[in-house]
Amino acid sequence: SANAVTSDPAVKTVLVDSCYDCHSERGDAPWNARLAPSYWFAGSAREKLDFSQWHTYSPQRRKRELTAIAKVVKDREMPPWDYKLFHPSASLDAAQSQTVDQWADKLAAALPAH
Repeated sequence: SANAVTSDPAVKTVLVDSCYDCHSERGDAPWNARLAPSYWFAGSAREKLDFSQWHTYSPQRRKRELTAIAKVVKDREMPPWDYKLFHPSASLDAAQSQTVDQWADKLAAALPAH
């Protein structure tokens, strides 16, 4: 759909499994994931980046978010360590990290800077 963040099924799977619990309005994290302190602050995570609102973001904001996504995935800052502790399947393996990183870099490069 036009509201979709990506049409790439591999990227979508990672985003849904590892990002959407805190960064979308879906809000159906597994019970164990809800124990992670970082999940308690999902409201502030959504204020920073809400994939449910992606379609409303300007190209410039999308570019900024994509650049940030690539960085935090590359630096293994996301998903947060405590969230992965309670929800191990949210962890990204090297291939998943690379998939998201490459998608974000490529998409960001195609967007105008201002």
